[in-house]
Amino acid sequence: MIKLPVYILAGGRSSRFGSDKARAILDGLPMIQRLVEAANPIAAVIKVVAESPAKYDDLGLDTIVDLIPERGPLGGLHAALADMDQPGWLLLLSCDLLVLKPAWIDTLIAHAQGETQAVAFRADDRWQPMPGLYHTSIRPVVEQRLAESQLALQGLLREINTVEAHLPPDWPDRLQANIPADIDDAEPRD
Repeated sequence: MIKLPVYILAGGRSSRFGSDKARAILDGLPMIQRLVEAANPIAAVIKVVAESPAKYDDLGLDTIVDLIPERGPLGGLHAALADMDQPGWLLLLSCDLLVLKPAWIDTLIAHAQGETQAVAFRADDRWQPMPGLYHTSIRPVVEQRLAESQLALQGLLREINTVEAHLPPDWPDRLQANIPADIDDAEPRD
């Protein structure tokens, strides 16, 4: 089985949510802890990207910080790419994912071949950047986009060599928690 470095983005303000989404409880665990458990079987290492290196010390999570603060998910991806000590793939997750299934990760990995620089799902004609696979070869493009304040992951995925993974049949209507009610409505974990 392939083992990948896994990075969980948890540096957002959670303004619509009203509190730290990563710590919101779903199935009896903080959401970020659920993701760690879900990703653990394929993870070489799991790190959280946040605004403070000590933010999740109480949960025992290894945390790195954005190199360029306040740049959203693209800034988090940049920190993850910079943290990699060897060329290769990383799995990028957001802390507010309500569901992460091993088969989805397997599907992404199966498409990571050749000159591909990213693998992501698409739903309703939009890329679903997380969960997604990103290759370290995109770091210069990410840095250029950061310098130009082109922060949208949608734009990045259009610019680089991104392969579309087939959307799984069990893809949920709501993948991420934006407000507390999204957690209440989430389907139970398998």
